[in-house]
Amino acid sequence: MGRVCVIISTCCPHFSDKAGFLLNLGGTLAEEGHEVKVVLAGRETCSHIIRLHGDDELCKWHFDLFSDLLGSSSGALQPSLVDNDRASSALADTAWLGICSQPTRDRVFEGYALHDICNSSVARRTRGLRGGTSPSHNQDPILVEDSYHKDAVRHLIYYKKLFLEWMPDVAIYFGGHFHQDRCAFLAAKSFGVSTVAIESSFIPSRIYWDPSGVTGNRGGIANGSNTHWSETLVISPSRASVIDRLMMESLNIEDADIRDRDAFRRRAREGLNIQDGERVVLFLSQVPYDASLLSDGGDFRDQVTTVNLLFSLLEGRRGFKLAVRLHPKDLRGELSRHLINIKGGANGPVQTNGSTNADAPSLWSDLAAADIVVTVNSQSGLQAAWCGLPVVLLGKAFYAGKDFTVDLGGQKQLLSESCITAPKVPTAASMSKVYSYLSVLEREYLVDPRDMKGTAARLNNLL
Repeated sequence: MGRVCVIISTCCPHFSDKAGFLLNLGGTLAEEGHEVKVVLAGRETCSHIIRLHGDDELCKWHFDLFSDLLGSSSGALQPSLVDNDRASSALADTAWLGICSQPTRDRVFEGYALHDICNSSVARRTRGLRGGTSPSHNQDPILVEDSYHKDAVRHLIYYKKLFLEWMPDVAIYFGGHFHQDRCAFLAAKSFGVSTVAIESSFIPSRIYWDPSGVTGNRGGIANGSNTHWSETLVISPSRASVIDRLMMESLNIEDADIRDRDAFRRRAREGLNIQDGERVVLFLSQVPYDASLLSDGGDFRDQVTTVNLLFSLLEGRRGFKLAVRLHPKDLRGELSRHLINIKGGANGPVQTNGSTNADAPSLWSDLAAADIVVTVNSQSGLQAAWCGLPVVLLGKAFYAGKDFTVDLGGQKQLLSESCITAPKVPTAASMSKVYSYLSVLEREYLVDPRDMKGTAARLNNLL
């Protein structure tokens, strides 16, 4: 039997489903006879605190709640709280005295660049709280960055000590992008410990499972192209049916919606006041603190600036209309406020609010109305590709480079009117590549969180 380290960094309800998944997986592995240590990290410097509007007290309440839950779980699990490790905190305090005077971008601890480790966490907190009213919104940005850098030092010390003393076979955690889990990833690699990262997927009943230890463009999900290109691009009818069912689930549609797509398109365009002959360029936005946007957006990390660029390219271009679909979790955010200012009458962008409200356009409705889809690197671009729409990726999405998208790689100099208004229309060959990549995702990188036995079996292959 093996040793598994399950790492949970949580402070808010948003993360509770992933935290519950990791805890349940740990319990299943313990029942199978594995030694399982569950590490609980988080609190004030948790990247997810933005979901609580920067409220440290509320963060502590949720952290303590989950700590109590962990303490009352099966005795087979070995709990460990980072905040209770006074030795690691004392070593971090001492190390920090020699580090904090260095310029933020030059700070190094044991060969690790703290800016690189913490960049996504700092950006997520500052962008997530932009325009907010919480006390932490008005904090000195240098002090905020200091707090994350020091916390990274503490977690590096803690995880290196833990892995040296306990020597687990596998460490599993959420994402691998933000500083606490990034520290776990780096420490694991230094000791040769296998890593698995999980992340929410665009399919409600599936979670991304990435044995490279980092989800998204940096991890194995992106490198699935190796399998994508080496296997046949002709997907069997049975596999295609599996993909279709999952994609329909992701869009919350039925067979009738597919059969009546032309009629659905007409109604959707009428709902957006699109005139006959107009081509709709649909921009799929992301929340401003999305990990993939911050890590892999390149020159397009700021979506307000990006929408301005798209609007400028299309303004005055006869026969084209820009539509912007807001992310459901950012309906009153900075981009929404900005769109109000630039709509400018009949020639301004069409805003779709992305709400799950029954009266609001669904993603399927917006995709049905669109002729071209543009996004930085939203997962919804995969849904658009499955719908047979040309997809322009401004950033470095994990599904870029599979020969069914137009890829700008985060480089603003590659953005031109022609790449937005005239991308290649998908052919039967490119649609085969869409199905091929979705097949790789479904088979190798997506797990059903309800199937603990099946997920545990995947982990057993790494032990």
